[in-house]
Amino acid sequence: MTNSAASTTPAPPYQGGEQIDKRQIKLIHTLEHALALTKEAYGDRIMEKHGFSNSCKDLSHHEAEQLIKAWEKEALEKGVWKTGKEKYEDLGNRQGMASALWGIYKGIEWTGDQIFPDTADSGNLDHHGWVRGIERTYEETDEAYLARLLDWIRRPPAGGNKYDYIKWEMEIDNIAAAYCFPLAQGLGTVDVVIVANEANTGSEIPSSSARIGKVTTVSANKLIDGAADFAEASHPVSVGDIVRNPVSGIETTVVSVDSASQLTLTDDIFKAVSESYILHNHTGENTAFSAGKLVDANAKFNDATWTIKKGDKVENITDGTETTVVSVDSATQLALADDIFEATAKKYKVISLIAEVKSSTENLRPVTASVVRILPPTILTQNIDIEVTGQNANKSQAAADIEAYLKTLIPGQTLYKTQLVNIAIDNGADDVTITTPANNVVPGAYEMIRPGVISVT
Repeated sequence: MTNSAASTTPAPPYQGGEQIDKRQIKLIHTLEHALALTKEAYGDRIMEKHGFSNSCKDLSHHEAEQLIKAWEKEALEKGVWKTGKEKYEDLGNRQGMASALWGIYKGIEWTGDQIFPDTADSGNLDHHGWVRGIERTYEETDEAYLARLLDWIRRPPAGGNKYDYIKWEMEIDNIAAAYCFPLAQGLGTVDVVIVANEANTGSEIPSSSARIGKVTTVSANKLIDGAADFAEASHPVSVGDIVRNPVSGIETTVVSVDSASQLTLTDDIFKAVSESYILHNHTGENTAFSAGKLVDANAKFNDATWTIKKGDKVENITDGTETTVVSVDSATQLALADDIFEATAKKYKVISLIAEVKSSTENLRPVTASVVRILPPTILTQNIDIEVTGQNANKSQAAADIEAYLKTLIPGQTLYKTQLVNIAIDNGADDVTITTPANNVVPGAYEMIRPGVISVT
């Protein structure tokens, strides 16, 4: 039999007539069993060493060490004794040890996985992000969160290059993708196109319920923008609407609409030409109380131009509380995720996704990027008409795969007809004829191709 007991530990130095210790007694008996010594053989060997006793307890410390070394050597030669790491090599083959060893191995493996973010479990992935100041956004998957975290590790903040803008936007809830275009309008300008999370908001087009522009003329307590239309007939600016300077973070309210390009403000918050402003179009006071609702008889929540969408933030300014939109019920009512209006006459504002991103970006951008535009993509709807031949052609699956492919295209990405042919062939087609589109579809830089009617016959 093979004995897998622990090997000898270093013995303390011999000091004259010091008596045998417990460690030595235990090891001698372990070697006795390993060598399969009978009681008589064991006693005879002790007698040979000691001279007048057949009990190991009568040995001196020095005598015991000599005996142990001799018996260990004999046991090693007979293959019934192991030392060092050898004693663990067959641990899994020993009775009752296999499952315990498996558990140890799996525990070590799990611990090792948590060291790195790309192998960590969900909870420890959050911790990897937390120590770097990168928090998971609303309903963000582990895969998407890991991609952001790895991008941050591989491309650390660099003072405002295009990758920084993408990182900044992706840290905001309900952003699915962001694309940065440096120098889009000339020196010192940046355009950022953001795509909303369709699953959370109901659309890839981000909500845009705020007027966003820049000051063209400076005058005390005024907001002057020569390119604006503050008196727009469908949704003019109203007294009491909230205006924000996103750089300073200061907000004020509209006192009067002086003209299509000029507002008088309660406070003087714009000091320089080209300063950005955010003018929230959906502000006011709730006129009725209903649990989980924002009700304002004077509102235009369903405005098709200044849109409100699921996931937009709603702030109860009076009480200092905040929640998000669940749905736009009507022109005068929003359903909310939380019940934050428990009485009437509470001042509120609805913050669109583009306004939220604009405000955040202005606080992070370098001063040299004096003009930053946050834009939605323009959807370019594309119909597909394909004829295929082949007994094994799966037409319905080909149509589904083409639709799925078109939904992955990013702003500015060309739709190549050859890609459509490849999808059809992958689904069993022998020959493919494409009627629509007639040519490759090349969108504009901010245009994003999306599927219209997909026909595979």
